[in-house]
Amino acid sequence: MFVSMDGDGSAQSYFKAHRSLPLDTRHVIEDPMFHDSKRSQWTQMADLVAYAAYMHVDQHPRNKFAWGWYQDFLSKILPS
Repeated sequence: MFVSMDGDGSAQSYFKAHRSLPLDTRHVIEDPMFHDSKRSQWTQMADLVAYAAYMHVDQHPRNKFAWGWYQDFLSKILPS
């Protein structure tokens, strides 16, 4: 498995966390790969999906505009 993340690679904690996993049970085969969402449409899509899911579970008045995004756009296409 590979892990792709939004960012510039400056957050070293992700590398350290990955390298601290035991080799015999580690399923991620490479350090996380960072992609700036400004330059990656796939990362932008993943950010939007994660944001919609987060707004679905963290419902408070400030994010009311996005409460229905998960239900309206994602619940029918993502596995439950």
